[in-house]
Amino acid sequence: WTVTLGADGYHVAFDPDDPDICYMEWQNGNVMRMDRGTMQLQDIQPQVTNTDPPERWNWDCPIVVSPHDARRIFVASQRVWRSDDRGDSWTAISGDLTRNINRYELPITAPEDGGLLRSVDALWDHRAMSGYSTITHLTESPVAAGLLYVGTDDGLLQVTEDGGSTWRQAGELPELPADAFINNVVASPLAADVVFAVADAHKNGDYSPYVFESSDRGASWRSIAGDLPEATIVWSLAQDHIDTNLLFIGSEFGLYVSLNQGQNWHKLGGVPTISFRDLELQRRDDDLIGATFGRGIYVLDDYSPLRHLDEATLANDAALFPVRDAWWYVPHQLAQAEGQPTLGSTAYTAKNPDFGACFTYHIHDDVLSVAKTRRKHDNDATKDGSDVAWPGWQALWDEHVATTPRIYLVVRDASGETVRRIEGATAAGLHRTSWDLRLPPPDPIKLDTPGFREPWESDPIGPLVAPGTYSVELMRLDKDGASLLSAAQSFEVRPTPAVAALPDLDEAVAFHRQVWQLQQRVLRAVKELEEAKKRVAAERSEIALAPATTTDEFAAIEQRRIALEELTRSVTGDPVRERLSEPATPSIKARVGRIAAHLWQTTQSPTETQRTAYEAASAAFDAIQDALDHER
Repeated sequence: WTVTLGADGYHVAFDPDDPDICYMEWQNGNVMRMDRGTMQLQDIQPQVTNTDPPERWNWDCPIVVSPHDARRIFVASQRVWRSDDRGDSWTAISGDLTRNINRYELPITAPEDGGLLRSVDALWDHRAMSGYSTITHLTESPVAAGLLYVGTDDGLLQVTEDGGSTWRQAGELPELPADAFINNVVASPLAADVVFAVADAHKNGDYSPYVFESSDRGASWRSIAGDLPEATIVWSLAQDHIDTNLLFIGSEFGLYVSLNQGQNWHKLGGVPTISFRDLELQRRDDDLIGATFGRGIYVLDDYSPLRHLDEATLANDAALFPVRDAWWYVPHQLAQAEGQPTLGSTAYTAKNPDFGACFTYHIHDDVLSVAKTRRKHDNDATKDGSDVAWPGWQALWDEHVATTPRIYLVVRDASGETVRRIEGATAAGLHRTSWDLRLPPPDPIKLDTPGFREPWESDPIGPLVAPGTYSVELMRLDKDGASLLSAAQSFEVRPTPAVAALPDLDEAVAFHRQVWQLQQRVLRAVKELEEAKKRVAAERSEIALAPATTTDEFAAIEQRRIALEELTRSVTGDPVRERLSEPATPSIKARVGRIAAHLWQTTQSPTETQRTAYEAASAAFDAIQDALDHER
């Protein structure tokens, strides 16, 4: 759904109990409640009495749904407002929590330029600016109801532990300029006494990263900016809901993660160098969502492997991290070009996460071939100014015949049977790959890549495996054979609720595998027939050139060539009728291919027609099996 308020700059919040209710605003506190059931907006901004001073709203006034009561929401101007009926009525639960500074009395020029005041008429573009001395951020502890924190644009942090009856000013943030802007206040989801604050002073020319933690409800603070690069403004912070040490921040130049509660920070790749102003953690699926100042949303799917990253794990040759359970279904097939919605191929869409089970693994060192290993040693010796030793003829021959090492993720079912091998990256570092919950394609491997493929053609796929328990392990294959690099990680493949409700699900999956096995045999036979015809063609040429060839040999090779053509027609169809665009009885390959093409894109039970076609194709293939075996 999409709703526009005809303006820019605002927070949003969602009702955790009613997915149709959400809250949004247009700038300066114009808070609205949206009902998706009717697609209508309701103005719910708190209103002052005739005797109240004017409300000062920040351009992005905070909106918070209480984690303890979905009907309770908070908004803030220079004071905090609470509603217990989703915004129908409001009560102010604080007085002015800011410094209450008149922005017209502040100097325009920087202190080094004299810090001079200017005429009120000198202010420019003041109608498109936030008011000053406003509350910029508000949070309620998910652990302790009534424990609220607010931050202001004039450098204050305020705390209430009794739902707003009494407020106190938090302790001083170390080395933070007194008038810094409080960008973000985050109450820990794990500990009632822990709270985080993020601030910046870039309006004063100070671009330092300011990130703080308090373990006593804001009474005292310590910096956790750690080794963040200088001149990196920090806008937002999120703490993992399981691991206290795992923190994320959104900065002016991308996303960072800390695995040790702010001592060290690591930049997350895969996103542009852009300002990330807000972060959310999707707890059910362990997803990190970042919102940019460019109005873009980026999602890091399943960040849970970060909980298991430590020096000991990274020191291992390889590590395979726990795997999130995978949903079993058939992804929706779009009606337009690949990756485009049905609105047309020019409409913008972002790529969805890969379907299936996601595997995350770490490799300590590059997995190099024998030749590359020797060359690396040679290069190292050259850099050190040392002689490069002659490897010897035998070593060079060993390089020539050695297998290039490969990394595989091996998927097994509950019985231990291998159902899929997926080739992985061999470079050092952290990697991800996905399994599409299918058996391998039945098609024989083709080492050559076609120069052109029709737009409607896609890569071959196999049928879905049955829902159940699976495991994956990391394996290396090289000249010495296969070696296990990690312990197996188990995970579940679960049908979505709608798919699970389908009748005869197990029987349908079993039939899928039967079709897959038959198609494997048929396609292998097609390839073998093609190779046999090439051999016969070569023999015919050799016989024609050999002076001693007899008439009987000519006749024999011709009979074999015709027999191969007849056999190929049984398997793949009549090429004469196809060339003349005339109907023909479906071949074995055509019957099985039609069943597979449609059956493997659904979880429904096969039709009786599909079962009958399978039986016909299977019987016809069995009838020519002896002839096929003879041609191998």
